[in-house]
Amino acid sequence: MQLRQQLPGLTLLRVARPGLPLEPGVIDFHQALMAQPHDHLRFGASRQGDDVAAYFHTGGTTGTPKLAAHTHRGQLTAALGGAAMANGRPGDIVTATLPLFHVGGTISGALSQFMQGRQLLIMSPSGLRSPAMVQGFWRLVAQYRATQVGAVPTSLGAVLEVPVGDADIRGIRSGSTGAALLPPAEGARFREVTGRNRHEIYGMTQASALIAIDPAGSTGGQGSVGWALPYTRLQMRRLGLDGRPGDECDADEVGVIFTSGPHVSPGYRNREHNPGVFDGDTLNRGDLGYKDSEGRLYMAGRSKDLIIRSGHNIDPAMIENALATHPAVALAAAVGMPDAYAGELPVCYLVLRCDAAARHVSALLQGPLACPDSKVSVEDGGKRGLRVSVIVPVSAPAAVVPSIEAALAAHVFEARVSVG
Repeated sequence: MQLRQQLPGLTLLRVARPGLPLEPGVIDFHQALMAQPHDHLRFGASRQGDDVAAYFHTGGTTGTPKLAAHTHRGQLTAALGGAAMANGRPGDIVTATLPLFHVGGTISGALSQFMQGRQLLIMSPSGLRSPAMVQGFWRLVAQYRATQVGAVPTSLGAVLEVPVGDADIRGIRSGSTGAALLPPAEGARFREVTGRNRHEIYGMTQASALIAIDPAGSTGGQGSVGWALPYTRLQMRRLGLDGRPGDECDADEVGVIFTSGPHVSPGYRNREHNPGVFDGDTLNRGDLGYKDSEGRLYMAGRSKDLIIRSGHNIDPAMIENALATHPAVALAAAVGMPDAYAGELPVCYLVLRCDAAARHVSALLQGPLACPDSKVSVEDGGKRGLRVSVIVPVSAPAAVVPSIEAALAAHVFEARVSVG
């Protein structure tokens, strides 16, 4: 009922449960199918390129999620651009790790792949949210002879912690990642494990999933998300002291990214959300980036995260990436600290990998595992990158050890439970 109220005028289609009445405005899937000819489907009036094909939720940073409209022309333009730049071959097998309800999984991960004649290896409904898929990733790549592997950076990082073992992954031609900035250290780790380069993709829901791609057939630039898709224009504009974008930037100068082209959404379903984001066919989501002399695009964080020290724009990602190369650092976040003289000074917050793992395991022992007196220690190393040791007190019930072992086995780290 909530969905119908949120999207008035849209017809809902569902598979009805036997014995349950249909709500008004809902069509039974099987009845509708039986009304069609056996050898083809009848449709109503043909759609035009500018007609709305879908609404996709966007997460947003404030408030409730918004609905971004996609047109038929927009989706096809983005998918075709991805197909033209991905260096795909008919018969390629691609790991499908993005949720199929997600714009990346639908357009970039599916429609664009089908245009290239590629096959998708769908790694369970949960994708790499499933610990079993993470642990079995390389074995599945070998078993189905995947030629391109891809995932969002967090999932890719978890996969790279799993030993390849005797899995034959020589069929991999390239890797891809998107949805967030990939730390350089993780890209180097991918090359170390697979012997191949990983290529980054830049896109967003408001631009039908794709804006720029680092082509798989090129060596590319280190840290670049490649070139704009066909029919896409990218402008970098300077950010003024008042926070408003100004003139277009020179090469290698960081600015706010403005995207225009037929794949840009016509706007949010609620038009009140459009100001500051959509201006005709031009999109500004507040991303920062710069182009090199050859036109490659490099991401540089978000405009709201920019640190301005004595009038100089400092990209927090430059600080974060440098610190993230240290093996003990799991996450790094640089922010601006107010300063009476300089306006802002950069400071950085760090999570150490061992400390984060120890806190997580301790929370499990304090909560659902109900063994708060256990001692936890974590160290770097082992076949999975981290070794976690749990010492259970002698007074604990005997059944608690198997419970702890089962809970820790769902994680990617190496774990050992003992009584002492």
